[in-house]
Amino acid sequence: MLEGIALEYAEWARPAAVAGGSPLYEARVLGGGAGSAVWNQIKADVLGIDWVPTLVQEAGVLGDALVAAAAVGHVTDMAATVEAWQGTAEPFHPRPAAHARYKDLQPAYRRMSESLRPVFEVLGQTKEEL
Repeated sequence: MLEGIALEYAEWARPAAVAGGSPLYEARVLGGGAGSAVWNQIKADVLGIDWVPTLVQEAGVLGDALVAAAAVGHVTDMAATVEAWQGTAEPFHPRPAAHARYKDLQPAYRRMSESLRPVFEVLGQTKEEL
């Protein structure tokens, strides 16, 4: 399942990088999944980029606290505070052999995903539409 999700990430990440005009060379990641070494390595291998967990995993809660602290005057420079909080853990580097294998599998994943489109359309229908 993790590999399938990572292959789907690749379907979205590469076109986004092209549209943005620059190649994708790393991803900074946070949240629950960023704490899993296995999951991080799979994503690095599939996408062929460094997968870099941030030191702060629950940034949403921390951001809420920052806004509250600023609102009551405890923080006067939000940008400087955020900059001071930023940091990264050891990156997960793609393993060349694993990346090559996943790259070979990506077209098969794409065909499988496209073939399931009618199924997902039915699953997305409401009871009334069925």
